[in-house]
Order: sequence, then C-alpha cells, then structure tokens
Amino acid sequence: MSYFREEYFRGYASVKTRKMKEATCRGFLDFLDVQFNKGLALDIGCGYGYSCGVCRELGYSVYGTDVSSYALRQVKKIGKSDNLLVCDAQKGLPFRINFDLVVCFEVLEHLEKPQMAIKYAFDVLKTKGVFVASTPNPFSKSPWNSACPDPTHISLKSAREWKGILEDCGFSCVSVNVVHFIPVVWRVTGKLSLIRATEATGTFILMKASKP
Repeated sequence: MSYFREEYFRGYASVKTRKMKEATCRGFLDFLDVQFNKGLALDIGCGYGYSCGVCRELGYSVYGTDVSSYALRQVKKIGKSDNLLVCDAQKGLPFRINFDLVVCFEVLEHLEKPQMAIKYAFDVLKTKGVFVASTPNPFSKSPWNSACPDPTHISLKSAREWKGILEDCGFSCVSVNVVHFIPVVWRVTGKLSLIRATEATGTFILMKASKP
C-alpha cells in the first residue's frame, strides 16, 4: 500500500474533482436507496473525505479510515470528518463502536484480500446495519471504463463473484448490480445519474447487503 502517497492523490483537491466525486457518491447512495439517518456511518478508504461529506448530508455522524495518512490529513483540512483512523481495512477495523452504515466506494479493487475487508465491515455493523460498496466493472467495453488502466486495481471481479463473497461473509439481502452513468447530467444536478446495464456496457458494480 506504499503507493497511496501524495503522488497518487495529485488532482484530488481541484474543485472539478471534488464536485465529480461528490456527485458520484450521491449517485451511488441514491441508486442503493440509502436514506436520511441520524446514525453512525463508516467510510472505508475515504481518501479526501468527499464521500464522508455526502454521508453527513444524509444525517450520519461519519468516521473515516484510509491506508494513506497523507489523504487523512487532507480530510482534516477540508473538514469533512474529524473521526479519522489510518487503517488497512483488510487487516482489521479496530472500533469499539458499531455502525448503522458502512460505505466502501472504489476501494475493494485495490486490496489483495478484499474479502477480509468485507468481513471486517460485517463485524463492525450493527444488527440490520447496511454495507454498500462500488467497484469498477472489469468486463465493460465502455470508453469510460476505469477498471483496466490503473495498475493498483489488483482485485477486479465479476458481479457474481462479489455477490458470493458478501454471502460467504454472512450478509443477507444481498443485491449486486452492474450500472452505467448518464454523462454530463451530474454537472447540473450534482448527482450522478445511474441506470442498470449489462456486463458489457456498465462501468460500475454496486453492492448492497445487510447484517442479519
């Protein structure tokens, strides 16, 4: 994980990147039907904290983890969350509290053992708590597909594989969808518009599951 230093996050602080990433997160949460809630949320692999900020918009008190201490310093600067922990999620989530929601957007593909991060997410959820995640779709033929060019994408899997992992980790009500986005609209609405797609056309795989 040594490559997630300042160089990796070059460009993250730009206004355009911030707006795009916030719009993407809003689109993910909207598609996954995550509602307003005054509970606790954990953002695994929060990066600059843009998804932390969007979860706060939904009423959650948000905790964030990332393997990059550099990224978490930026989160503190822009004030998206004060509850931050440097942590490799596939090695454990050392919290003594439990969460109503755990989000993990565009992170699992970077992990050698994503199934362990999902298992630890399960462990820190409350009963009936919800886990939501996104990852690139490696089979997409779309010109916007982000799966292949990034050498840090070491755990690309099919929707069926992710569904199996979630079920093996103990989750119930598992829903995994391949989706595509409608370009440009997010610039007006502030939210990525997503539609269900085939494996050949969808850019993202979105997952939602609950703890029994």
